[in-house]
Amino acid sequence: MSVTKANIITFVNEALREAYSGTDLDVAIQTCLNDLSKESLLTATDDSQSLVSGDTTLDCPTGFREIVAITLTNASGNTNEPLEPLAGGHEDYRAIVLSGTSRGTPEYYSEFDDKFWLWPIPGAAFSAKIEHFKSHPQDVDNIEFNDDFANVINFGTTYFKALIAAKMKYIDVWAPHYIFEKEAARLLIPQQPHIVRG
Repeated sequence: MSVTKANIITFVNEALREAYSGTDLDVAIQTCLNDLSKESLLTATDDSQSLVSGDTTLDCPTGFREIVAITLTNASGNTNEPLEPLAGGHEDYRAIVLSGTSRGTPEYYSEFDDKFWLWPIPGAAFSAKIEHFKSHPQDVDNIEFNDDFANVINFGTTYFKALIAAKMKYIDVWAPHYIFEKEAARLLIPQQPHIVRG
């Protein structure tokens, strides 16, 4: 289950002794979600894209912040090992491309200019799965965090609404709770292993 706007409104109304409804808390909710994204409390997701022979790039997905893995599946349904990032980044990619235009099954990528640049250049069609972390979308009606994040979102929205409404006594109460819950929420995000081939 995910956190809902209705539940946030109920919590904030009880905490601040108010009767907010509808869009009254939208700015505070979005401010909280933006703050969580800024603090690298991101949502995990994946994106699928298609490649044809000769395509050199994949687009970074909407809201993209951090890559987990890119895997390619060929037309026969065989999935390759995840692509490896080029150690020298896009500078390495440019040097490789200048040395030749080899085609085949991509094994490496560099990230540059909101794109993933593939090497070797695909010599056939592939479907790509890009597993990544993203910033929360600008949509308070469709919150993507699950119930594990209910406290941090409730406390954060309460804090930001108190801040916006200049309710000083509530700011002093909810700021420390929000900070504590942000720290606790960081522990809920599993560290992603780096992919290393032997």
